[in-house]
Amino acid sequence: MSGRVLAASLVHDHPPGALSAAVQPGADPAAPIDEVQDQFVHACASAVRLDGLVALGPVFSARARDVSLGDLEVNLETWSAAELDFLEASIRVKPKNGENADEFTARAGRKQRRLNEAVRERGLTVSEHSENKTRRILTTLAEAARQSG
Repeated sequence: MSGRVLAASLVHDHPPGALSAAVQPGADPAAPIDEVQDQFVHACASAVRLDGLVALGPVFSARARDVSLGDLEVNLETWSAAELDFLEASIRVKPKNGENADEFTARAGRKQRRLNEAVRERGLTVSEHSENKTRRILTTLAEAARQSG
C-alpha cells in the first residue's frame, strides 16, 4: 500500500446553525446543497444521487493547519462519529521547478515516510485502512443507525 490518496473536495461555509433544519426528522438533507456543490457531485461522482439522502450523525471534527512535526508542516484533523475516533495527519507536496515526475514521486514518498516515522515516534499507530475518512465515517454511522433502528 502506498499510503497516498488522491482526493477532491469542495468546501462551502454556512453560518452556525444553518444546517440544523436540514437534519431534523422528515427534512430534506439535500436542501442546503447549492448549485455549485450539485455540479461538483455530478462531475466527480455521477453515480451519487442526492434525492433520498438520510441524515446521519453527529460527526465532530477539528482541524489545525501547518503544525510543526519534526521538519514537516502537517495538517491535523480529529474526527469522531459513533464509536469511531481518529486523527488524520497529512502533508501536501508540490512539484519544484524543473523537477520531473519520477523525482517528484520519489520526494513525495520520502516525505510520506518521514511523516509516518514522526507519527510513530509519538506513540501513535498508522492505520492500515485503505478507505478514505468519509467512507469510514459514513460506514460507521450507517452501521450504528442499522443497529439502533
